[in-house]
Amino acid sequence: ADAASVFAQQSVMTRLAKLIGGGTNGIADQATADQLHSHVVRVLAAALGSAEAVAAFRKLDGVRRLLSLLPAARMEEVRTSAQAAAVTAAKARQEENAHLIGNAATLLTKCVDDGSGESAKKLVQLGGVEQLITLLRDAKNPAVKKNVAICLAKLARSPEAKERITANRGMEMLRAHSKELTGQFAGHQNQ
Repeated sequence: ADAASVFAQQSVMTRLAKLIGGGTNGIADQATADQLHSHVVRVLAAALGSAEAVAAFRKLDGVRRLLSLLPAARMEEVRTSAQAAAVTAAKARQEENAHLIGNAATLLTKCVDDGSGESAKKLVQLGGVEQLITLLRDAKNPAVKKNVAICLAKLARSPEAKERITANRGMEMLRAHSKELTGQFAGHQNQ
């Protein structure tokens, strides 16, 4: 059996899912916990190659578990130096974990692209739209921005998600990001 089919087995998928979304799993050092989560998310990316595997992951509370790996939403204006310091630290950690965040956004896209809209509704209820908009706004890594933009675009198919995306200026950011990507693509063609 290939690795993807082994990882997609229910017992293995359950163990992998338990490794994310449970805080630091008893690991005292946050950076080490982030590294563990990054590896687990890469394994999950290999495991979630079929619609059946994605459905099984959704049943294991996959959307909530993936959202727990993303930085918290930051939608309020920064008013104090303590708030500014916290935002700066959060952005630094976000950049250190660009691969983890980009891969988690890709897996979220697979989860919310279920046709029924149930996973999109759950993501909205959990505040995931605001987390994704914060990432789209603040991320420096182009791959992270692209993966988050794709996830938000797919989410916008859901009326509930589209309403939240629009209310938080997410549609404006998606349009700007689309122009940015188009400009990058055009620039590469001219070289």
